[in-house]
Amino acid sequence: MIIREALLSDYKGIAWVHVESWRSSYENLIPPHLMEELDCEQREDLWKKILLHDKVWVVEDRDQIVGFVHGGLTRSNNYMDYQGEIYALYILSGYQGLGLGKMLIRTLIEDLSKQNIASLLVSVFEEDSQCHFYETLGAEKIDSVEVDLEGQRVKEAVYGWMSLPQI
Repeated sequence: MIIREALLSDYKGIAWVHVESWRSSYENLIPPHLMEELDCEQREDLWKKILLHDKVWVVEDRDQIVGFVHGGLTRSNNYMDYQGEIYALYILSGYQGLGLGKMLIRTLIEDLSKQNIASLLVSVFEEDSQCHFYETLGAEKIDSVEVDLEGQRVKEAVYGWMSLPQI
């Protein structure tokens, strides 16, 4: 398996991992009608736009994208002490537990540190197993917020590192 910076031509593979990961990870968290509306084509359009402007890192197994991480400057004004943010980290269910998430985050952190970004945050669904994942990497829970997903209120946990972790 290799980790590399995503190319614009990777948008379909990233979109597929994004949709499949949502389906396998959030089935009990997301309203059924939203799960039914998950659409690769819609996500492909999103990832085409993102890849034109942002860095995304992918992990490949036999020329197939099986995971990715997307991050950059913090998007929220609510956490001004944190300079960087993990926007998305998704790995296909069959590849979870192999250390790929840590490897992708390490790659993102190396890139962020080159941009003089020294702190990091991430938001995840509070009922998601990723909470434990980030805690084992040294992140501290800094907030809990409610977000609206098509009329359903869902809690998100916000985790942060005041200094970039050594992973």
